[in-house]
Amino acid sequence: MELSLVKSLTIDNVKLPYAVVVIYDNGSDKELRKQLIERYNPKDFSCNINKYISTATVHFRNEIDAADFLMRI
Repeated sequence: MELSLVKSLTIDNVKLPYAVVVIYDNGSDKELRKQLIERYNPKDFSCNINKYISTATVHFRNEIDAADFLMRI
């Protein structure tokens, strides 16, 4: 699966402050969720997927997890 970064941001005073928005190609949303669950603790992130435009917004609790995800893009 190929991911392209759209943007990343930090939102203050929320439980999952680190957000990364990506566009995914050559794969399905199920594959993206599977990769996230294998790599990160499911309690430390949330993933919202828009299937129609192949965009995912991933919110992380830990800055280290967000940085690791950004490095994989």
